[in-house]
Amino acid sequence: MMGFWGLVNGGIGPIVPVKGLVMMADVDFSNVPSTNAWFERQNVQVRCTIAGRAALRVLANICADQTMDSESLALACLRANITALGRGNAQTTDVDWRSVVHAAGEFALEAADFAASAFRSGDAASSARSAARCAAFASDYADFSARSVQLAADSANIADFAAFPPLRSGKGRPFTANLTSDSAAKSDADSLAETPHLFPFPQKPVWGNIEVPAAIAINHQSFLGFLASDPKWEFWHDWYLAMWDGTFTDWDLALEVIKIEDAVRKAGADAVALEIEIRRAKLDVKNAAQSVEKYLKKTPLGFSEGASPMMGHNNPPPDFEEVPVSYAEMQRLVQIVQIVQTQLQTTTPNAQVLETVTKEAEAIQEKSVGWLAKGLGLSRDEFFKTFGKWVALAAVAKLSGAAQWLAGAMEQLYPLIQALWTLLRLLAT
Repeated sequence: MMGFWGLVNGGIGPIVPVKGLVMMADVDFSNVPSTNAWFERQNVQVRCTIAGRAALRVLANICADQTMDSESLALACLRANITALGRGNAQTTDVDWRSVVHAAGEFALEAADFAASAFRSGDAASSARSAARCAAFASDYADFSARSVQLAADSANIADFAAFPPLRSGKGRPFTANLTSDSAAKSDADSLAETPHLFPFPQKPVWGNIEVPAAIAINHQSFLGFLASDPKWEFWHDWYLAMWDGTFTDWDLALEVIKIEDAVRKAGADAVALEIEIRRAKLDVKNAAQSVEKYLKKTPLGFSEGASPMMGHNNPPPDFEEVPVSYAEMQRLVQIVQIVQTQLQTTTPNAQVLETVTKEAEAIQEKSVGWLAKGLGLSRDEFFKTFGKWVALAAVAKLSGAAQWLAGAMEQLYPLIQALWTLLRLLAT
């Protein structure tokens, strides 16, 4: 069976790097048969990455006459694009990719039909429609990936036509935006050919070192202005700009956004924005809970290995008796973390359960923080202002090992409590 490297390298086997030799992908994206043949030899991650990046280059052309009046058009195209690039990211997830990409593609194709009549300029409408169809095809599997790259070139050219009418009469600069788009796609393919072991795709701007066609640069700024005009587009603004610049890293959240149900998406941008914030908060709670759980399993400073009160012993080490919280309360924190993790696994966490355990954890925190602050000669407010330095301050003050361990536990617990309150507020919206 052909391995992954063989697929990335056009099906001819693993690439053996040669010093001083720049590897090149065997494809001419300006040639339809060459493009189709190349895509047929790639695996799904490569297809979606190349097509998704091609779509992202012209996504702003849905603002092809420097206007964006349709939230549904923007949302559909953004959804299709993030789905394609998420699929290409090659992470193991619980995403049902076949149903997700189908829904995203259908939604974007509907938006493309709308774009055909939504703009004042006929050229702008054509460019926007090509951009929307490009996003739709990029989110699908092999059959349409090549078409996405071709549509990106079409959209780039039509956008140039719309922005610079003198081109129609043969005056002014050459009509080459499509070639520029193809060159950017070729650069991506060459990057994969040169370093196939570096997958997911190495971070770099979507246009690489290639100058962005003037019309797309104009539309890019217009699209950013639209996304910055309302807080409900905050995630999409940050995602689009970071992908454009080659700096996006938060794929955990992006994959959660990809999984948002169609019913929420059909409710509009406001509903999607709320769902994104809920999923962001759940991720924050999940990560903070894992940190607390990991810390509570550590041996307290100053005690022998295996003496941690979190490890199931009936009695705590002797100098744990000086701290203000009981051994039972610390064990309760372990249980609270487990309850929170169980709730996060449900589609709709029980807000009442989460609020109850959050208040329990907060009570333990308040008791501990008050005691630690007093030991350091600080007020409660002064102590919280030093968050992130609690263990160091306890060590400098030469507090006991148990006190230093407790300071560390509270440093882990505090972000969890804050994340839980944020999630509860959003669930109540």
